[in-house]
Amino acid sequence: MLSHKCLSLFIVLTTLVTTEVFALKRGYGRGGCGIGSILHGRDGEQSSAASTNHSVFQHQISAIWLGTSNCQTDEELVAMIRQEDYLINNYATIAKEIAMGKGPLLAGLTRALGCSEQIQSQVASWLQSHYQQIFAKPGAIAVLEAISEGLSAQPEINHECKYLT
Repeated sequence: MLSHKCLSLFIVLTTLVTTEVFALKRGYGRGGCGIGSILHGRDGEQSSAASTNHSVFQHQISAIWLGTSNCQTDEELVAMIRQEDYLINNYATIAKEIAMGKGPLLAGLTRALGCSEQIQSQVASWLQSHYQQIFAKPGAIAVLEAISEGLSAQPEINHECKYLT
């Protein structure tokens, strides 16, 4: 009986920890995606409450699979993973090309962000003019987050780029 309770406790704690880690790595904020983000906000300060909600409300799994409850769809997740891989593998060259405002790898990054051909030069120009802001934090993932956040705040660009997270 005691081992069953220990195993149950282990599963609950593991679920809480992995939910928190996954949420932080995927940009959902401390509240995670799903019902926790709805109840506590995507940047929810009450991460333990959000994680508890995730564990208690197990029916949210179907909502996540269906792309509802503030979680990303499979298409969006694939695009985000491609963006991360592309930027990680080409980081140094993309940094140089953003500084210059042009280049084939920079064009590839704009395509990975889902930006239409007609707006790629505008995206490259915006990235060049915000170079210091984009590269303020070290690492490819931090740069990708800065790019996505910055471009998302530009209505004319956000409308033309399908995969800004």
